[in-house]
Amino acid sequence: MTSNNTTTDIEQALKSSRGNIILRAGAGTGKTYNLTRRVMNLLSGNLDGEGKGKPCRVDEILALTFTNDAAGEMRERIYASITEELRSTDDPSLRRHLHREKREFGRNFIMTFHAFCQRLLQYYPDEVASLSFPKTPDSVENNPDEFVHLEAGFDLLDEYRQSVLQIEWHKQFYRTYKDLSSLRSQLANLGKRRFETIIEKLSGLPNGVLQKISGLSPNDYIERLDQVRKTVARHTETAYAPIRDYMENHADYFKNPSLDPVTFAAECVTKSGSFRLNQLTNSKQTKEEVKDALDPLISNLMTWIGVYDSLNKLFNDGEKPLLNRIGEYQKNDTFDADISDYFNLVELADVALRWSVFMRYSRVREKLITFDDVITLTEKLLDVHPEIASEMQQRFRYILIDEFQDTDERQ
Repeated sequence: MTSNNTTTDIEQALKSSRGNIILRAGAGTGKTYNLTRRVMNLLSGNLDGEGKGKPCRVDEILALTFTNDAAGEMRERIYASITEELRSTDDPSLRRHLHREKREFGRNFIMTFHAFCQRLLQYYPDEVASLSFPKTPDSVENNPDEFVHLEAGFDLLDEYRQSVLQIEWHKQFYRTYKDLSSLRSQLANLGKRRFETIIEKLSGLPNGVLQKISGLSPNDYIERLDQVRKTVARHTETAYAPIRDYMENHADYFKNPSLDPVTFAAECVTKSGSFRLNQLTNSKQTKEEVKDALDPLISNLMTWIGVYDSLNKLFNDGEKPLLNRIGEYQKNDTFDADISDYFNLVELADVALRWSVFMRYSRVREKLITFDDVITLTEKLLDVHPEIASEMQQRFRYILIDEFQDTDERQ
């Protein structure tokens, strides 16, 4: 069920006992408030359909958010709502249930993603200790030469210790891969400091993503670029829609309110990037209210048009298709900044994959993990031990996620 922000839709969603529910609304419109109401409906059995009259226990609900502050606020709201419900209900059975849930509220699973994952890792120390971490990626080396296991009593790696330890870990990485051509090429191309900055950012991607990028053929690369170009084109049109609507709603003020995005940008934006809306209007001087309304919309539009133009040039640069230019670059080693991006991307992804695996191996060897490792370890724990995943599915009758649009694939 997808709920818009009508009162009837929201009330139906908050009381639904089956299926998945998405509540879409803008910032500051009460999504967290309604999530709290949803939890209270679950705790009190105030549901429609099969769940009617069947109150949940507080530890049967998993409610996840992104920050400790948001999780704390949610816990406070729900605890206060239990107290308020106790004051208002005359049902003795419900009162007994809510008194028990209030006493045992400390057993709740209302927390951040990272806190929940840490709790899982602590609940299953033997299973976590069975997980192995290679020194080199499986996809790169057929037989990883070393494995380590995360023993009980591991600590979160703080920023100070990481800054000290990673100096030695970096040295060990360079020694391990001293003969790797992609590493030597990118170090020479970028310099050590810039190289490490880029690699640190890239290694934050899931290993599966890095593996796919490092194995991209020229054909795959072009196909992906074209997909991105089409996606950017859709975003460009979406960014232009409110501008077009504004001009059509003030048609008497604009010369041509039905321009396409590219023509609009060409006519109203100077080479320096400033706006000249008077070129599009029937007035020599643009009204302040028009500038106030359109300036931020045009800024957003120009961001997307800039990306689209850059991608479009790759496909429409002279007579030679992109694939031919990649082939010529590879054959003749002729410099082409756009085409060299393909080779740099593949090489950097290859090095970043090795870097990510090696650094995690180094941390685990020292019984240290980062916040990102917490998510990765939990993902691996559930993959290797499906019985734990099954146990969690049985334990939690309902899962609620605040700001769901911000989750990534692993979460």
